Amino acid sequence: MTTLELDNEKTALLAEMAENEHTTLAKLANRLLVECLEDWQDARAADKALTELEQGEDTVISFEEWERQLDGMALNLKQRQPMPLTSLMDSIGNASANF
Repeated sequence: MTTLELDNEKTALLAEMAENEHTTLAKLANRLLVECLEDWQDARAADKALTELEQGEDTVISFEEWERQLDGMALNLKQRQPMPLTSLMDSIGNASANF
């Protein structure tokens, strides 16, 4: 557990917000802190991606190309036939017999 110290003005604002949201001060403070940390992580990831792009370590594709790739992956998944359980069990049995 961590203790957080706030000045009276911030504490009053947090208490007012907690009351408006029908939650406790602790739960609200926790939620707000988690949201802030997640935003910070997202910003770091975006900065890293931009740096990689600027250094030529990554490429950009159009939305249309992304859709084509996604459609291709979906089609590939649809074309796969599930392996019958008996075939799966035979494969497992054959594989373990080779050890």
